[in-house]
Amino acid sequence: MLKGGSDASNEDLFASEPKTVEPGESAVGTMVDIRHLAATPLGQHVTAEAEVIEVGGRRIVFAVTARDEVEEIGRGTHERMMINLRRVMQRLDAKVGRRSTAADTD
Repeated sequence: MLKGGSDASNEDLFASEPKTVEPGESAVGTMVDIRHLAATPLGQHVTAEAEVIEVGGRRIVFAVTARDEVEEIGRGTHERMMINLRRVMQRLDAKVGRRSTAADTD
């Protein structure tokens, strides 16, 4: 289970993922569905937890909760997908090229 405050990082997240992250891979968030349950007074510490509840191929689903010093304040799910960074960058570079071409014809 991943636990962290506001400074939890991707490295913390990767440590909680069941699959080994290979060089050239990363995980990107594809969906967040969190229900807000209660307000937190200014100055109270908030703790977030994430637990892997489903793994299917490149998809990883986490159950997430957030608590302040008194009670649970949020609950839901977060989905991430493993990606190949080189392929994503190639698609983004191609998209930039298409945008430049479209802008030239306007």
